[in-house]
Amino acid sequence: MLCRVDVRDVDFAHRHIKVEDAKTEAGVRKVDPRPMLLDDLLAWRASLTDPAPESPFFPTRTGNRRTKDNINARVPRPAVRRANERREQRGLPPLPKRVTAHTLRRTYLSMMFAAGAELSAVARSEGPIFGPFPSVSAGIGPKNGVFGPISSWIPMWTRPAGYGWS
Repeated sequence: MLCRVDVRDVDFAHRHIKVEDAKTEAGVRKVDPRPMLLDDLLAWRASLTDPAPESPFFPTRTGNRRTKDNINARVPRPAVRRANERREQRGLPPLPKRVTAHTLRRTYLSMMFAAGAELSAVARSEGPIFGPFPSVSAGIGPKNGVFGPISSWIPMWTRPAGYGWS
């Protein structure tokens, strides 16, 4: 999503981000960012030098559109490196080798459910989630000492039926 957001897609007056360029029709939606994120987006927008409406909201230094690989190299990888240094100091196992922006999306979805968010509200805001839903996991649980399925920490009666919960 971040790679395809244009300046015109971030509507501060109505407090939403339009996702019009999605892989599927179900992915086309309006996202309502949390207030703190909206403040950060507003500050970021102010830092852009006279951008055209069709220009990327998150451009590279040269003004081009970012790719998923570009984002993964600049955000999750350095963060995981720093986290693993701290985890090693505390005697904890490292995070999985392949943590991407998409991994963080799944973790965010898991945390929303753990906090009590309704499945329909999450689907409206975050787009299609049913394909990856059975594999949604968060950075909590026993598997490999680091990650575990969200099903291990969501009460049985709150789990949606039929989506691979065990």
